[in-house]
Amino acid sequence: MSAVPKPDWAMKRSGPEEYAPRPAHGENRSSDELAERMAALVGQVAGASLDQIDQVAGELEKTRNVMRSEAERVGRLINNYVRLSNSTVMAMKIISENLKPFQRPE
Repeated sequence: MSAVPKPDWAMKRSGPEEYAPRPAHGENRSSDELAERMAALVGQVAGASLDQIDQVAGELEKTRNVMRSEAERVGRLINNYVRLSNSTVMAMKIISENLKPFQRPE
């Protein structure tokens, strides 16, 4: 079912002027004053956005520093593991060589 406008319905036209702020009665503002207010408003919005960007950049830098320190820590752990593993293999070879004389002949 589709809506069909009837002639007695008020047809409202919408556009940007519908949403533009209207000055109060008896209040005449010059275009310079309105431009200054708009510039101030844009400045406030831009300032808030820049503050948020700075905050996010700071958080990202902290995260990068944490990631770098964790990468260094994990690298040290891996190096320690490799050294321990190599030492274990060498110890097993030495033990194996020393146990050969005690093996039973098959």
